[in-house]
Amino acid sequence: MSALKCTSCGGTDIDIGAEVACTGCGMVLEDQIIVSEVTFDEGPSGNMIASGTFVSNDSTGAASSFHAGVRLGGKESKEITIQNAKRGITQICLQLKQKQNVIDRALAYYKQFLNLKLTRGRKQELNHAACIYMALRHEQSDVLLIDLSDILGICVHELGRTYLKFTKTLCIKPPSMDPCWFIYRFSGQLELGTDREKVSHTAMRIVQRMKKDYIHYGRRPSGLCGAALLMAARLHEFNRTPSDIVKIVKIHESTLRKRLLEFGETEAGDLTLEEFMTVEIESEADPPSFKASRKQDRERLQKMEGEIDITDIDDAELDNYIMSEKEAEFKSSLWHRVNEKYLKEQQEKEEQRQRDIEEGKPEKKRRRTTKKKKNQTPANSAVEEDEDGDYVDDEAEEAEEDEDGEEISIGQLLRQKDEGGDDNDYDDGSDYGEEYD
Repeated sequence: MSALKCTSCGGTDIDIGAEVACTGCGMVLEDQIIVSEVTFDEGPSGNMIASGTFVSNDSTGAASSFHAGVRLGGKESKEITIQNAKRGITQICLQLKQKQNVIDRALAYYKQFLNLKLTRGRKQELNHAACIYMALRHEQSDVLLIDLSDILGICVHELGRTYLKFTKTLCIKPPSMDPCWFIYRFSGQLELGTDREKVSHTAMRIVQRMKKDYIHYGRRPSGLCGAALLMAARLHEFNRTPSDIVKIVKIHESTLRKRLLEFGETEAGDLTLEEFMTVEIESEADPPSFKASRKQDRERLQKMEGEIDITDIDDAELDNYIMSEKEAEFKSSLWHRVNEKYLKEQQEKEEQRQRDIEEGKPEKKRRRTTKKKKNQTPANSAVEEDEDGDYVDDEAEEAEEDEDGEEISIGQLLRQKDEGGDDNDYDDGSDYGEEYD
């Protein structure tokens, strides 16, 4: 008895064949059964043909028929793309003399980027080379980006941008490249003969010292290797010029000279060959970028001190910066002439203020008035809060005015208006009054 149950009649007598049907009511429960095993049927000519359809794990289109696959050899577009990528990656790896594990890893990277649709809009050579370089970095190989660029004849900068795009998308942080990996490779192209091992050993020791003095931070390994090989070759009495090194490591000559100068500023740069190979310096030098920034700071401080310090200036030069008495008098008279009107007004105001004090007149107080706001509601009580946040009693103010008993005459008001015209309040027509002195 089957464990299945008919959804129509509730019967449990289920026939499982090409279709799953109930024998009691004839209800078809399933008509397309996906199975993991492969069955074969006999064809018209007596040959065996696989029945059913094959559904690929990474299929993007409709399921392909076993019969069509055997007879016509039909393939999906994605499968064809992967086969072409495998062929291209294999050809590049054979030129680089790499093993099969590099090919498999690069192809696995390519499949991931293909599923993420990152390979669209780029040349397939760039995609293949970027995947190969990722695999080589994982295997800690001595192949550089410029080597792939030379083999394929593509721009190394464009290849580098593609590589960075792929690594950032998958959040892959490849291991850092040790410059010592490239020493033995580059030394073989310098024609050193039997002394190749000695020169390589000395160059590796120089690179290790550079790493200890923080010279390798932010630098390409080819530049460090070129500087180390040039110094090691000359220490072992091989006449090698910077142009010879540049052709091998493929860097600019100015970059090579910078690495040499940076190493020359360290303590190890003052040692001889015997001392360098035997003496171990425990101290570490500051990074070149730190030295450059400190040098700029010192130059800036010296420039500032030079502007402030007057000890080196003689009296004749110092007199040029200080005005003489005639120049000071001329400047003062010129200022008084320009501001004559303003000074006269201020003098008249001061004289009037002194006369008012002598006559016993009270000192004028500036009155602060504000324009009433629109739609202002009447006060609910005699005690209200003014604009400054203080509580004002209107009745108390009126009582104080009555106690003073002194009224201001019209003549005084007119005189105040004439004399203090500049002290009046100014209303610009807005909702808020502004006072101008």
